Amino acid sequence: MTSLSAHPVWLRDFLPEEGLHARIMAFNHNTAWQANAIAKSLQDHGEDLVRALRRVRKTPEEKCRPIAFIGHSFGGLIVKQALVVANGDAGDDVGRGIVQQTQGFIFLGVPHKGARLTFPGMMLSLFGH
Repeated sequence: MTSLSAHPVWLRDFLPEEGLHARIMAFNHNTAWQANAIAKSLQDHGEDLVRALRRVRKTPEEKCRPIAFIGHSFGGLIVKQALVVANGDAGDDVGRGIVQQTQGFIFLGVPHKGARLTFPGMMLSLFGH
């Protein structure tokens, strides 16, 4: 299940000490790839993130808030895919706003060029079904 939560522990505990005036949210996705790796594509996860952002960016003020994404590992790929999805929503104010209001990224351990174990992991997952 994917969702945005308002108070992830490390973000809540450490970033506010820096004096940031920010609304901090986390997008959670199922990382148990061994159990169901091919059930959801990167596209699906990106669309889930865009839908979650639409749910929390409703008012004109919320739609204009700057966004800084932090993505770790596969989460960074989801962030990139969400921006592709939002950019493709030409008739959607919220989708355009997500792209326009994105001010920066922090990518931590993101396999931008893929991972050398991706193919073996997919094969292992297929045999597990």
